[in-house]
Amino acid sequence: MSKSRIAVLIPAYKLDFIEATLTGLCHQTFKDFDVFISDDSANEKISQEITKWQSSGLFSNLNLELVIGPKNAFLNHHHLDQRYSPDYEFIHFLMDDDYIYPTFYEQHLAAHMQNDFCASVSQRWLSNEENIPVGRMPDIGFLTNNIGHFTELDARSLSVMTLPHCYNWLGELSNMLLRPEGKLLFEKPPIAADKLNYHGLMDIGTCLRLAQRKPLVFISSFHSNFRQHPNQTTHIHGTWGSRFTRLSWASFALASHSRGLLSDQQLQENWSQFRKLLLAEIPYDQKLIQPLEIIDYPHTSLQSKIEHLSEYLFDFYKTNPSLNKITTR
Repeated sequence: MSKSRIAVLIPAYKLDFIEATLTGLCHQTFKDFDVFISDDSANEKISQEITKWQSSGLFSNLNLELVIGPKNAFLNHHHLDQRYSPDYEFIHFLMDDDYIYPTFYEQHLAAHMQNDFCASVSQRWLSNEENIPVGRMPDIGFLTNNIGHFTELDARSLSVMTLPHCYNWLGELSNMLLRPEGKLLFEKPPIAADKLNYHGLMDIGTCLRLAQRKPLVFISSFHSNFRQHPNQTTHIHGTWGSRFTRLSWASFALASHSRGLLSDQQLQENWSQFRKLLLAEIPYDQKLIQPLEIIDYPHTSLQSKIEHLSEYLFDFYKTNPSLNKITTR
C-alpha cells in the first residue's frame, strides 16, 4: 500500500453501521487517504464481512487494510496511534458508527492551509440510527457568537471554554483531522500526582494536549454525523471506563490549572460541574464517592484539595491494568 497524506484509522468492534461509515469514505472529493481498520470484534466478524464486500466489488475504490485489534476498546485506539500516527501527515480517527460528508477532507485541509494548526475540528450533526440528522450539540455560546468559518483556538481559550463546563461541545475524534508531526497523538498516563496531563478522554484530551504547542482551527460548517443509538459507550454506567470518562474532566482541569491556563475560580467552576457528574454516576458506581468527598470537604484550602484530588486521580490511573500495555514506539 502506498502512503497517502491522510491515514483514516477505524477502531472497529461492531458491525451494525460500518458499511455506511465506509460508504462515506468512498464519496470523498479528496481521495488521497489510506484506510486502516483495527478489528476488535469477536472472531474477526468485521474482517470477514468486509472481505465479502470487497470480493463483490464493494469499496473497491478504497485503499483499505484490515488488521487484528487487541480486543480491548481502550487499547484499540492506542494500537492504531502507535502503528500509524508517526508516519502520516494527517490522522483521522473515524468511529465505526459515524459518517462523514463528501467534502470532509477537502474542507479540513482547506482549514489547515490557513495557518500551521495542530488539528482541525468541524461541527457535526446528531443523527438517529438511520443516519438522518435530528439536531446539534448544545453549545456554551461560542457557536452563536458570530464566529468566522475558520476560528483559531489556542490552549488557553480551549481550556477556558471546555473545562469549567465539563462538557465537550467541541467534538469527537470522528470530526477532527489531527496533525501528529511524526509523534504519537494520545497522552500517556501521568508519571506522578503533581504531573497530571491530558490522558483520559481521547477527543478533548488530545486537542488540549496538541494545543500546548500549536493552535487548532474550528470549522463552523457541518461535515459529519454523530450517530445516536442505544449501544453507544455514553450509555454505559458503573464500569471502569465510565469512571475514567468522568474523572478525566477533573484531571484535565488540574492539568490546565497547573499550567496557568485556568484560574482558581475556573478550577472551582470545573469542580462544581464535576460534582454533578459524580452525583449522577454514584448510584451506579460507589467508588466515585471518594473524589466527591475530597472536593466537598469543609474548612480545607484550595491547595490542599488540589493535592488530595491529584493523588486520588494518579492512584486511579495506576489501577488500570490496560495502561501497562501502552508502550512507546
